[in-house]
Amino acid sequence: MTKADALLFNERIEGRHVALPRQIDQPDIQAALDKLEALSEARREAFKVRDNSSAALANAMTNEADDIAQAMFDDLSFVPEGVAETTLEAQSVARTAQTRLDGIVRARRLAVDELEAAVAEHGAKWSKKAHAQAAKAVLTLTTALSMAEAAKAELDAAVGVLVLLKRREVGDEPNLNLAIGAGRHALPLERAIEPLREAVVAASREVDGL
Repeated sequence: MTKADALLFNERIEGRHVALPRQIDQPDIQAALDKLEALSEARREAFKVRDNSSAALANAMTNEADDIAQAMFDDLSFVPEGVAETTLEAQSVARTAQTRLDGIVRARRLAVDELEAAVAEHGAKWSKKAHAQAAKAVLTLTTALSMAEAAKAELDAAVGVLVLLKRREVGDEPNLNLAIGAGRHALPLERAIEPLREAVVAASREVDGL
């Protein structure tokens, strides 16, 4: 699971796809999502319990059938009556596990309904806060771009000096011409920064248009 996946609740429930950030800056929507997520986790556990109890029931029924077969082999007049206590207990556990699972599955549908209602009621407040978060993120990107450009300029100057002095040391460059000192890093670094510039512009336009 990636870090992005860990921050996202992403499940398909009865044909409805719910993919939302796990942390929502709107308490009513957050509460509804928390309930849905808790039910989803309970559903996963309930499946395990149901499967284990079903396996235990199958094992108990097999053992009971073996016991009956052995008893009839020993005495053909043996008449099986009722169900063995272990089988009855396993049946009860399996039935309870299935009933709980069924209830959780239905409860998840109600939780999705509640989440959709919360979004419908509080979506405007959520939108306002999300817009502020997006604007803050764009500012962070812009700062990152400025820092990258400043770092490149500083690196260009320092490498330029080092290359210039190295060439003067071996007699290849008599002039004090920093321009000849462009390092091999310059073009790859510029290629790395350019997409960030484009991303900042695209993100700014997108947030402004929402």
